[in-house]
Amino acid sequence: MTFLASEKNRQAEFKLSSKYFTKEARKPGLFRNRLYPFALPVSCADQNLHQWIRTEAIEYFKKHEIVWHTSAGVDLPTNHMVSSQIMCLSIDLTSNGRRPLFVFHIVNGSRHHQEEFAHTLNAETRFFQWSYEARLKDHRERSTRGRSIVFFAFAAIASSAIRESVPRPIDVFVPENGFISLNVALSPGRLGSLSTKTTHPTYMQGIQSVWDRLEIRLQLQFPYRYQTKGEMLENCRDTDTLSRLLGYTISCGQYHIHKHTHCGVCIPCLVRRAAYRKVGWDDPTEYCKDLRVDKSDNIAVATSAWLILQVQGIRKVTAGSLSFAKGSEKRQLEQVVSRGLSEISDLLRAYGRL
Repeated sequence: MTFLASEKNRQAEFKLSSKYFTKEARKPGLFRNRLYPFALPVSCADQNLHQWIRTEAIEYFKKHEIVWHTSAGVDLPTNHMVSSQIMCLSIDLTSNGRRPLFVFHIVNGSRHHQEEFAHTLNAETRFFQWSYEARLKDHRERSTRGRSIVFFAFAAIASSAIRESVPRPIDVFVPENGFISLNVALSPGRLGSLSTKTTHPTYMQGIQSVWDRLEIRLQLQFPYRYQTKGEMLENCRDTDTLSRLLGYTISCGQYHIHKHTHCGVCIPCLVRRAAYRKVGWDDPTEYCKDLRVDKSDNIAVATSAWLILQVQGIRKVTAGSLSFAKGSEKRQLEQVVSRGLSEISDLLRAYGRL
């Protein structure tokens, strides 16, 4: 079999198996008067470009009057998935047009893993490892509640390395899932500091407002605000790399307290374990508490919230905490809370806790 023939087969399989394409795009496409499995329907030709570069690429070609090879329509790329033009454009723009700076916060034992992340992502020259040391007399803050705003400060500092050379605002991607960002208090007893809002939309709007008033040209982006953690893993474009690196990441809110080990029963740990379960991956994380028998109130709270959701609906669970959102956005946020609780309930059921 020739390389071209094998690549056509590979693209046809990719189109059917990848969640990247819409249902309509999975159908055979008409190319030069014949239907082919490696072609997209003409109406879906724009999906031949990755969504991160799609609009930018189409506008650039139009502005500079560049002709698309075997175009599927006016100002549209070809619907042929093995087009050399599409291949080169996707690789070049994704790797060269989107070359993110990675900012890591160093905690004990994390430096080596962060360096491994950067190496795997070909970003050895594009990552920073920073830390901060805040000491107060006669007091030590053992929580990580202030970590979020430090990350945004780091992002503002890191952006100064490229800000002058880029005419438009620098995108700052916040890779947090919607369920944790909202962090809805799952019971009245978890209001306040027990349900921190470190990437909550209202808080993020405040950070953006500060940057805007100070004329710091940064734009916060939230690509996962309507996804659960499980959905983030499921929809990742490179699940092989993600599954290899994910076990080295830290989720636990009490990681320091438990001697740099995940507790396994706090809400972030439950979300982590539930996400692993959703995608069916083995979880290599070491947890110091046994989910089957631990008496943590987090388990009781999550179970109660799930039962309330089933009997009284999502608005009884959110209890006005989404009042900042309106219309369709509010419905989307309610749905992500509902799906997040569903993932946790599947985990608890598997461990005999629900």
